[in-house]
Amino acid sequence: MCSIDFTREIMTSPPSKEVLNVLNYSDKIVVYGAGSVAEEVIRIINNRTKRVVGVIDPKSKKKEICGYPVAGLDDENCILWKDLDIPLVVGIFNAFIDLDALKKRLLKFGWKTVITFTELHSALYSELGDRYWLTKRDFYASHKQNLENAFTLLTDDSSRNLFKALIKYRTHGDASDLPTPDIERQYFAKDLPAWIYPLRLIDCGACNGDTLDSIRKLDLNINEIYAFEPELDNFKNLLVKLAILRKNGVKAYGFPCGVSSDTATLKFSGSGLGGALSEGGDHAVPVVDLDSMFANFNFSNDCRSSLIKMDIEGSEYDALLGGRKIIHDIRPGLAISVFHKPSDLWELPLLIDSWNLGYDLYLRSHQYNGFDVVLYAIPK
Repeated sequence: MCSIDFTREIMTSPPSKEVLNVLNYSDKIVVYGAGSVAEEVIRIINNRTKRVVGVIDPKSKKKEICGYPVAGLDDENCILWKDLDIPLVVGIFNAFIDLDALKKRLLKFGWKTVITFTELHSALYSELGDRYWLTKRDFYASHKQNLENAFTLLTDDSSRNLFKALIKYRTHGDASDLPTPDIERQYFAKDLPAWIYPLRLIDCGACNGDTLDSIRKLDLNINEIYAFEPELDNFKNLLVKLAILRKNGVKAYGFPCGVSSDTATLKFSGSGLGGALSEGGDHAVPVVDLDSMFANFNFSNDCRSSLIKMDIEGSEYDALLGGRKIIHDIRPGLAISVFHKPSDLWELPLLIDSWNLGYDLYLRSHQYNGFDVVLYAIPK
Protein backbone atom coordinates (compact mmCIF):
# COMPACT_ATOMS: atom_id res chain seq x y z
CA MET A 1 0.00 0.00 0.00
CA CYS A 2 1.47 3.34 -1.10
CA SER A 3 0.92 6.30 1.24
CA ILE A 4 1.24 10.03 0.55
CA ASP A 5 0.96 13.36 2.33
CA PHE A 6 -1.12 15.74 0.21
CA THR A 7 -0.30 18.84 2.29
CA ARG A 8 1.78 20.39 -0.47
CA GLU A 9 -0.62 19.42 -3.27
CA ILE A 10 -3.63 21.06 -1.63
CA MET A 11 -1.85 24.34 -0.81
CA THR A 12 -3.88 26.09 -3.48
CA SER A 13 -2.53 28.88 -5.62
CA PRO A 14 -4.53 32.11 -5.84
CA PRO A 15 -5.65 33.43 -9.22
CA SER A 16 -2.60 34.53 -11.17
CA LYS A 17 -1.69 38.20 -11.38
CA GLU A 18 -2.17 37.90 -15.14
CA VAL A 19 -5.82 36.87 -14.70
CA LEU A 20 -6.50 39.56 -12.12
CA ASN A 21 -4.83 42.23 -14.26
CA VAL A 22 -6.97 41.26 -17.26
CA LEU A 23 -10.17 41.36 -15.22
CA ASN A 24 -9.38 44.55 -13.33
CA TYR A 25 -7.39 46.72 -15.72
CA SER A 26 -7.78 45.65 -19.36
CA ASP A 27 -10.07 48.04 -21.20
CA LYS A 28 -10.74 45.47 -23.96
CA ILE A 29 -11.14 41.66 -23.94
CA VAL A 30 -11.67 39.18 -26.78
CA VAL A 31 -13.46 35.88 -26.09
CA TYR A 32 -12.47 32.64 -27.85
CA GLY A 33 -15.40 30.25 -28.39
CA ALA A 34 -18.97 30.49 -29.62
CA GLY A 35 -20.84 28.00 -27.43
CA SER A 36 -22.87 28.30 -24.24
CA VAL A 37 -19.78 28.71 -22.02
CA ALA A 38 -18.54 31.58 -24.19
CA GLU A 39 -21.95 33.24 -23.93
CA GLU A 40 -21.76 32.95 -20.14
CA VAL A 41 -18.23 34.40 -20.07
CA ILE A 42 -19.30 37.33 -22.26
CA ARG A 43 -22.27 38.04 -20.02
CA ILE A 44 -20.20 37.97 -16.82
CA ILE A 45 -17.40 40.14 -18.20
CA ASN A 46 -19.82 42.66 -19.64
CA ASN A 47 -21.82 42.79 -16.42
CA ARG A 48 -18.61 43.73 -14.64
CA THR A 49 -17.13 46.27 -17.01
CA LYS A 50 -18.58 45.97 -20.55
CA ARG A 51 -15.19 45.35 -22.16
CA VAL A 52 -15.72 42.44 -24.59
CA VAL A 53 -14.94 43.78 -28.07
CA GLY A 54 -15.09 40.61 -30.15
CA VAL A 55 -15.44 36.83 -30.44
CA ILE A 56 -13.20 34.32 -32.20
CA ASP A 57 -14.00 30.73 -33.10
CA PRO A 58 -12.45 29.36 -36.30
CA LYS A 59 -14.56 26.16 -36.20
CA SER A 60 -17.96 27.59 -35.34
CA LYS A 61 -20.74 27.74 -37.93
CA LYS A 62 -22.39 30.58 -36.02
CA LYS A 63 -22.20 34.05 -37.52
CA GLU A 64 -22.69 35.85 -34.22
CA ILE A 65 -23.25 35.31 -30.49
CA CYS A 66 -24.47 37.85 -27.95
CA GLY A 67 -24.51 40.44 -30.71
CA TYR A 68 -20.84 39.92 -31.61
CA PRO A 69 -19.79 38.65 -35.07
CA VAL A 70 -17.79 35.41 -34.83
CA ALA A 71 -14.36 35.88 -36.40
CA GLY A 72 -11.80 33.35 -37.58
CA LEU A 73 -8.12 33.48 -36.67
CA ASP A 74 -7.24 34.92 -40.08
CA ASP A 75 -9.97 37.55 -40.10
CA GLU A 76 -8.92 41.19 -40.24
CA ASN A 77 -10.44 42.00 -36.84
CA CYS A 78 -8.70 39.06 -35.19
CA ILE A 79 -5.32 40.09 -36.55
CA LEU A 80 -5.94 43.67 -35.37
CA TRP A 81 -6.92 42.53 -31.86
CA LYS A 82 -3.82 40.34 -31.67
CA ASP A 83 -1.54 43.14 -32.87
CA LEU A 84 -3.06 45.49 -30.27
CA ASP A 85 -2.21 42.93 -27.53
CA ILE A 86 -5.84 42.64 -26.43
CA PRO A 87 -6.14 39.75 -23.91
CA LEU A 88 -7.89 36.60 -25.10
CA VAL A 89 -10.18 34.73 -22.68
CA VAL A 90 -11.06 31.15 -23.71
CA GLY A 91 -14.77 30.53 -23.21
CA ILE A 92 -14.57 26.76 -23.68
CA PHE A 93 -14.89 24.04 -21.03
CA ASN A 94 -15.51 20.56 -22.34
CA ALA A 95 -13.94 17.13 -22.74
CA PHE A 96 -13.05 17.38 -26.40
CA ILE A 97 -10.67 20.33 -26.76
CA ASP A 98 -7.33 20.17 -24.95
CA LEU A 99 -7.33 23.60 -23.30
CA ASP A 100 -3.65 23.50 -22.37
CA ALA A 101 -2.66 22.66 -25.95
CA LEU A 102 -5.07 25.31 -27.28
CA LYS A 103 -3.47 27.96 -25.10
CA LYS A 104 0.00 27.01 -26.34
CA ARG A 105 -1.18 27.21 -29.98
CA LEU A 106 -2.73 30.63 -29.46
CA LEU A 107 0.42 31.95 -27.78
CA LYS A 108 2.48 30.56 -30.65
CA PHE A 109 0.09 32.25 -33.09
CA GLY A 110 1.02 35.58 -31.54
CA TRP A 111 -1.42 36.32 -28.72
CA LYS A 112 0.52 37.61 -25.73
CA THR A 113 -2.13 37.01 -23.06
CA VAL A 114 -4.38 33.93 -23.12
CA ILE A 115 -6.60 33.04 -20.14
CA THR A 116 -8.20 29.57 -20.11
CA PHE A 117 -11.62 28.95 -18.60
CA THR A 118 -10.14 27.09 -15.62
CA GLU A 119 -7.87 30.05 -14.91
CA LEU A 120 -10.80 32.45 -15.22
CA HIS A 121 -12.88 30.24 -12.92
CA SER A 122 -10.31 30.55 -10.13
CA ALA A 123 -10.93 34.31 -10.06
CA LEU A 124 -14.68 34.29 -10.74
CA TYR A 125 -15.90 31.25 -8.79
CA SER A 126 -18.70 33.21 -7.12
CA GLU A 127 -20.15 34.00 -10.55
CA LEU A 128 -19.31 30.79 -12.43
CA GLY A 129 -20.00 28.26 -9.65
CA ASP A 130 -19.41 24.50 -9.64
CA ARG A 131 -19.43 22.51 -12.87
CA TYR A 132 -18.39 18.90 -13.08
CA TRP A 133 -15.10 18.54 -11.15
CA LEU A 134 -14.38 22.28 -11.25
CA THR A 135 -14.96 24.01 -7.93
CA LYS A 136 -13.23 26.36 -5.50
CA ARG A 137 -9.55 25.50 -5.41
CA ASP A 138 -9.46 25.51 -1.60
CA PHE A 139 -12.23 22.86 -1.46
CA TYR A 140 -9.64 20.09 -1.35
CA ALA A 141 -7.92 21.27 1.83
CA SER A 142 -10.90 20.18 3.91
CA HIS A 143 -10.75 16.68 2.39
CA LYS A 144 -7.03 16.02 2.82
CA GLN A 145 -7.46 12.77 4.79
CA ASN A 146 -9.98 11.35 2.32
CA LEU A 147 -7.64 12.21 -0.56
CA GLU A 148 -4.79 10.37 1.10
CA ASN A 149 -6.94 7.38 1.99
CA ALA A 150 -8.26 7.03 -1.56
CA PHE A 151 -4.77 7.39 -3.00
CA THR A 152 -3.54 4.40 -0.98
CA LEU A 153 -6.24 2.19 -2.53
CA LEU A 154 -4.96 2.58 -6.09
CA THR A 155 -3.18 -0.44 -7.50
CA ASP A 156 -0.60 0.85 -9.96
CA ASP A 157 1.71 3.81 -10.58
CA SER A 158 -0.31 5.03 -13.57
CA SER A 159 -3.38 5.39 -11.34
CA ARG A 160 -1.48 7.12 -8.56
CA ASN A 161 0.26 9.49 -10.98
CA LEU A 162 -3.08 10.37 -12.58
CA PHE A 163 -4.64 10.99 -9.16
CA LYS A 164 -1.82 13.40 -8.22
CA ALA A 165 -1.97 15.11 -11.62
CA LEU A 166 -5.72 15.67 -11.26
CA ILE A 167 -5.30 17.24 -7.82
CA LYS A 168 -2.50 19.45 -9.17
CA TYR A 169 -4.71 20.56 -12.04
CA ARG A 170 -7.73 21.19 -9.84
CA THR A 171 -5.86 23.17 -7.17
CA HIS A 172 -3.25 25.00 -9.25
CA GLY A 173 -4.61 24.96 -12.81
CA ASP A 174 -1.44 23.15 -13.91
CA ALA A 175 -2.22 20.53 -16.57
CA SER A 176 1.40 19.65 -17.34
CA ASP A 177 1.29 16.25 -15.58
CA LEU A 178 -2.02 15.07 -17.02
CA PRO A 179 -1.42 12.02 -19.24
CA THR A 180 -2.53 11.76 -22.83
CA PRO A 181 -6.06 10.36 -22.60
CA ASP A 182 -6.97 6.98 -24.09
CA ILE A 183 -9.98 8.24 -26.02
CA GLU A 184 -10.68 5.10 -28.04
CA ARG A 185 -10.96 2.56 -25.22
CA GLN A 186 -13.11 4.13 -22.51
CA TYR A 187 -14.36 1.37 -20.13
CA PHE A 188 -12.09 -1.13 -21.91
CA ALA A 189 -8.61 0.18 -21.05
CA LYS A 190 -5.95 -1.75 -22.93
CA ASP A 191 -3.29 -1.69 -20.20
CA LEU A 192 -5.53 -3.21 -17.50
CA PRO A 193 -6.51 -6.83 -16.86
CA ALA A 194 -9.11 -7.62 -19.51
CA TRP A 195 -12.73 -8.39 -18.85
CA ILE A 196 -13.64 -11.97 -19.67
CA TYR A 197 -15.49 -12.38 -22.96
CA PRO A 198 -18.20 -12.92 -24.03
CA LEU A 199 -19.25 -10.12 -21.71
CA ARG A 200 -22.51 -9.20 -20.01
CA LEU A 201 -22.80 -5.39 -19.85
CA ILE A 202 -25.07 -3.44 -17.51
CA ASP A 203 -24.84 0.04 -19.03
CA CYS A 204 -26.04 2.77 -16.66
CA GLY A 205 -26.19 6.04 -18.55
CA ALA A 206 -26.22 4.41 -21.98
CA CYS A 207 -26.87 7.79 -23.63
CA ASN A 208 -27.35 7.38 -27.39
CA GLY A 209 -25.46 4.11 -27.49
CA ASP A 210 -21.95 5.56 -27.64
CA THR A 211 -20.51 2.69 -25.58
CA LEU A 212 -22.17 0.24 -27.99
CA ASP A 213 -20.42 2.09 -30.82
CA SER A 214 -17.09 1.54 -29.05
CA ILE A 215 -17.86 -2.14 -28.57
CA ARG A 216 -18.53 -2.50 -32.27
CA LYS A 217 -15.45 -0.53 -33.26
CA LEU A 218 -13.21 -2.56 -30.92
CA ASP A 219 -14.85 -5.79 -32.10
CA LEU A 220 -15.58 -6.96 -28.54
CA ASN A 221 -17.61 -10.09 -27.89
CA ILE A 222 -20.76 -9.14 -25.96
CA ASN A 223 -23.61 -11.58 -25.38
CA GLU A 224 -25.93 -9.58 -23.08
CA ILE A 225 -26.62 -5.85 -22.67
CA TYR A 226 -28.99 -4.15 -20.24
CA ALA A 227 -28.97 -0.44 -21.10
CA PHE A 228 -30.53 2.33 -18.95
CA GLU A 229 -31.13 5.85 -20.28
CA PRO A 230 -33.76 8.36 -19.02
CA GLU A 231 -33.38 11.05 -21.69
CA LEU A 232 -35.89 10.11 -24.38
CA ASP A 233 -34.13 11.51 -27.45
CA ASN A 234 -31.02 9.59 -26.44
CA PHE A 235 -33.12 6.53 -25.72
CA LYS A 236 -34.67 6.54 -29.21
CA ASN A 237 -31.18 6.44 -30.76
CA LEU A 238 -30.13 3.78 -28.28
CA LEU A 239 -33.04 1.54 -29.27
CA VAL A 240 -31.93 1.54 -32.91
CA LYS A 241 -28.49 0.26 -31.92
CA LEU A 242 -29.90 -2.34 -29.53
CA ALA A 243 -32.14 -3.65 -32.33
CA ILE A 244 -29.10 -4.15 -34.55
CA LEU A 245 -27.36 -6.10 -31.79
CA ARG A 246 -30.42 -8.31 -31.31
CA LYS A 247 -30.41 -9.03 -35.03
CA ASN A 248 -26.85 -10.28 -34.55
CA GLY A 249 -27.82 -12.60 -31.73
CA VAL A 250 -27.05 -10.43 -28.70
CA LYS A 251 -29.54 -10.34 -25.84
CA ALA A 252 -29.96 -6.56 -25.82
CA TYR A 253 -32.53 -4.73 -23.70
CA GLY A 254 -33.19 -1.02 -23.21
CA PHE A 255 -34.91 0.66 -20.26
CA PRO A 256 -36.10 4.31 -20.47
CA CYS A 257 -35.14 5.19 -16.91
CA GLY A 258 -32.24 6.32 -14.77
CA VAL A 259 -30.40 4.40 -12.06
CA SER A 260 -30.25 5.46 -8.42
CA SER A 261 -30.36 4.14 -4.85
CA ASP A 262 -34.05 3.23 -5.00
CA THR A 263 -36.90 2.86 -7.45
CA ALA A 264 -38.65 6.22 -7.61
CA THR A 265 -39.46 9.27 -9.71
CA LEU A 266 -36.86 12.05 -9.57
CA LYS A 267 -36.44 15.50 -11.10
CA PHE A 268 -34.34 15.74 -14.27
CA SER A 269 -32.83 18.73 -16.05
CA GLY A 270 -31.19 19.28 -19.40
CA SER A 271 -31.27 17.19 -22.53
CA GLY A 272 -28.98 15.37 -24.91
CA LEU A 273 -25.50 14.59 -23.61
CA GLY A 274 -25.85 16.95 -20.64
CA GLY A 275 -29.09 15.71 -19.09
CA ALA A 276 -28.88 14.77 -15.41
CA LEU A 277 -30.89 14.05 -12.29
CA SER A 278 -31.26 17.32 -10.41
CA GLU A 279 -33.35 18.59 -7.49
CA GLY A 280 -33.99 21.72 -9.52
CA GLY A 281 -35.00 19.79 -12.65
CA ASP A 282 -37.91 20.88 -14.80
CA HIS A 283 -39.43 17.44 -15.37
CA ALA A 284 -39.56 14.02 -13.72
CA VAL A 285 -38.12 10.68 -14.85
CA PRO A 286 -38.35 7.17 -13.39
CA VAL A 287 -35.26 5.64 -11.80
CA VAL A 288 -34.58 2.10 -10.60
CA ASP A 289 -32.10 0.53 -8.23
CA LEU A 290 -30.06 -2.31 -9.72
CA ASP A 291 -30.76 -4.66 -6.79
CA SER A 292 -34.50 -4.54 -7.45
CA MET A 293 -34.06 -4.61 -11.20
CA PHE A 294 -31.95 -7.75 -11.20
CA ALA A 295 -33.44 -9.57 -8.22
CA ASN A 296 -33.39 -13.34 -8.85
CA PHE A 297 -31.60 -13.03 -12.20
CA ASN A 298 -29.63 -16.18 -12.89
CA PHE A 299 -26.26 -14.59 -13.47
CA SER A 300 -23.20 -16.81 -13.75
CA ASN A 301 -20.57 -16.82 -11.04
CA ASP A 302 -17.76 -15.84 -13.41
CA CYS A 303 -17.41 -12.35 -12.00
CA ARG A 304 -15.22 -10.79 -14.68
CA SER A 305 -17.66 -11.83 -17.42
CA SER A 306 -20.07 -9.17 -16.06
CA LEU A 307 -19.39 -5.44 -16.23
CA ILE A 308 -21.38 -2.60 -14.66
CA LYS A 309 -20.57 0.68 -16.35
CA MET A 310 -21.80 3.99 -14.89
CA ASP A 311 -21.67 7.41 -16.50
CA ILE A 312 -24.70 9.08 -14.95
CA GLU A 313 -23.81 12.72 -14.41
CA GLY A 314 -23.01 12.65 -10.70
CA SER A 315 -25.50 9.99 -9.58
CA GLU A 316 -22.88 7.23 -9.48
CA TYR A 317 -22.63 7.14 -5.67
CA ASP A 318 -26.38 6.59 -5.23
CA ALA A 319 -26.47 4.06 -8.06
CA LEU A 320 -23.68 2.04 -6.44
CA LEU A 321 -25.62 2.00 -3.18
CA GLY A 322 -28.67 0.76 -5.09
CA GLY A 323 -26.60 -2.05 -6.59
CA ARG A 324 -24.72 -3.16 -3.51
CA LYS A 325 -26.37 -6.61 -3.30
CA ILE A 326 -25.84 -7.55 -6.93
CA ILE A 327 -22.26 -6.29 -6.73
CA HIS A 328 -21.74 -8.40 -3.60
CA ASP A 329 -23.40 -11.47 -5.13
CA ILE A 330 -21.62 -11.65 -8.50
CA ARG A 331 -18.62 -9.32 -7.99
CA PRO A 332 -18.79 -7.88 -11.50
CA GLY A 333 -16.19 -5.64 -13.00
CA LEU A 334 -16.98 -1.97 -12.42
CA ALA A 335 -16.17 0.98 -14.68
CA ILE A 336 -17.41 4.10 -12.87
CA SER A 337 -17.07 7.74 -13.94
CA VAL A 338 -15.46 9.85 -11.20
CA PHE A 339 -15.38 13.36 -12.70
CA HIS A 340 -18.94 14.69 -12.46
CA LYS A 341 -18.51 15.95 -8.89
CA PRO A 342 -15.28 17.11 -7.22
CA SER A 343 -15.58 14.55 -4.41
CA ASP A 344 -16.28 11.56 -6.72
CA LEU A 345 -12.53 11.13 -7.10
CA TRP A 346 -12.20 9.87 -3.52
CA GLU A 347 -15.75 9.06 -2.37
CA LEU A 348 -16.36 6.35 -4.98
CA PRO A 349 -13.15 4.34 -4.43
CA LEU A 350 -13.61 4.65 -0.65
CA LEU A 351 -17.19 3.38 -0.96
CA ILE A 352 -16.24 0.36 -3.08
CA ASP A 353 -13.31 -0.48 -0.82
CA SER A 354 -15.54 -0.29 2.28
CA TRP A 355 -17.48 -3.30 0.99
CA ASN A 356 -14.38 -5.54 1.24
CA LEU A 357 -15.17 -7.44 -1.95
CA GLY A 358 -11.60 -7.91 -3.14
CA TYR A 359 -11.22 -5.42 -5.97
CA ASP A 360 -8.09 -3.92 -7.47
CA LEU A 361 -8.77 -0.23 -8.15
CA TYR A 362 -7.36 1.69 -11.10
CA LEU A 363 -7.84 5.17 -12.58
CA ARG A 364 -7.60 5.96 -16.26
CA SER A 365 -8.25 9.15 -18.24
CA HIS A 366 -10.27 9.00 -21.45
CA GLN A 367 -10.77 12.66 -22.42
CA TYR A 368 -9.11 16.06 -21.99
CA ASN A 369 -9.22 18.59 -19.14
CA GLY A 370 -9.96 16.14 -16.32
CA PHE A 371 -13.13 14.80 -17.97
CA ASP A 372 -14.05 11.13 -18.47
CA VAL A 373 -11.85 9.83 -15.67
CA VAL A 374 -12.94 6.27 -14.98
CA LEU A 375 -12.46 4.20 -11.83
CA TYR A 376 -11.96 0.55 -12.76
CA ALA A 377 -12.71 -2.01 -10.06
CA ILE A 378 -11.38 -5.36 -11.23
CA PRO A 379 -12.06 -8.55 -9.21
CA LYS A 380 -8.87 -10.17 -7.97
